[in-house]
Amino acid sequence: MRQGETTGTEGQASVEWIAVVAVVAVLLGATGTALAQAGFFGRGVTRQLARAVCVVSAGDCWRDREPCVVASDSRTSSIAAQVVLVTLGGGRIAVVEQRSDGTYAVTRGTSKLLAIQATAGPEQGLALAGLDVSAAAALTASYGGTAESGQTWILPSSAAVNRLLDGLRNRPVLSGGRGAPLAVIRGSAPPPDITYNQLATVASINAFAGAHSGDDTITLAGADLRFDRLAGTRVDHRTGHRTIYTQASSRIQLDGAGVLGLTSTTGGETYAVELDAAGRPLDLRVTATGRYGGTADLPDALQPVAGLLGPGAPEGRAFAVDAHLDLTDPANLAAARGLLDAMRPHFGSPAAATRALRERLAAHGTVEARVVDRSEDTGSRSLGLPIGPQVRVDWGHTNVATRLRSAVSRGLDGQWIPRTGCLA
Repeated sequence: MRQGETTGTEGQASVEWIAVVAVVAVLLGATGTALAQAGFFGRGVTRQLARAVCVVSAGDCWRDREPCVVASDSRTSSIAAQVVLVTLGGGRIAVVEQRSDGTYAVTRGTSKLLAIQATAGPEQGLALAGLDVSAAAALTASYGGTAESGQTWILPSSAAVNRLLDGLRNRPVLSGGRGAPLAVIRGSAPPPDITYNQLATVASINAFAGAHSGDDTITLAGADLRFDRLAGTRVDHRTGHRTIYTQASSRIQLDGAGVLGLTSTTGGETYAVELDAAGRPLDLRVTATGRYGGTADLPDALQPVAGLLGPGAPEGRAFAVDAHLDLTDPANLAAARGLLDAMRPHFGSPAAATRALRERLAAHGTVEARVVDRSEDTGSRSLGLPIGPQVRVDWGHTNVATRLRSAVSRGLDGQWIPRTGCLA
């Protein structure tokens, strides 16, 4: 038999398999709505049928099965020194996340800070009707950049977490006899599962024209422009997959609602594209986070299931939503092309180029939503020279703890169901 030919039995099996797929597709179209009306059980059935069709078409079908973070504890410490108009600093980041599949993610990172500020503009004293008045016209521009890099280990148990943390600690030991100086044994750890590098920049321009008379200030004209951007890459060394992500905003324009319907006044969106080891796009992830004081704080994508997420709270409650679009589907990739192009370095938010993605995500994407209780403890100190040039040192820490309250997901069938496994 020549290569490429099939036997009658194999051909019959192929025909039967195609028939099965056709039946699944018909079931999705004809009975999906009826099953959905039967409650969350029926919705689970339609989800599995939709996933079966996705698997047959060799798509990226498992994003709604990724484990949830049920609890996390993070600590960030930082120090910064300002000399006149230049600030240099750095910090350390440590995060431990407990996930719903029983595993833990431990992240250790470092950051470096550079900020520059410049002010220009004369201030002139005037005499108006016998009053001392100073007129001012000033232009203040500032730029700040923070470079961050880190490593993440995925561990099977809390005992493994303790062993890793113990191995990462530096240990001072005596290098000789009594009176000998202390030496430091650097901590060691196995190779990380994931590494990342990111750069966050903030540029702002403030213009002011006005007058000061005593304690009163009269503003004649003013403007405040601000550009924020965060971009980075993450590499999963277990699979060879690489993720490129960016978050951008600009106060000089109101982009309105982003891809998920989250307005720029309530938060921001992060866009990430995952590539396989060969550089082929696999997945587009759109992430939005924000304070959850009430239903109005939620993005449009979550309004239909606000009741499943539980009530908001004035303080200490936040939401997070991740939408995924399978980029192995050519039609999905074409719909995301504008966003991929907009992720290149430029001023402004990529959201303006992604509004057309809403309908595509609504019809062919999956969405994960979570509500967490969040507590934060911060402390800071500062030391500066009372006279002379402006010299100051600031240092402090921020501890953040989150605990998952609720989780829901929308599958490829378009139906929402609670993710009870995340809270088990």
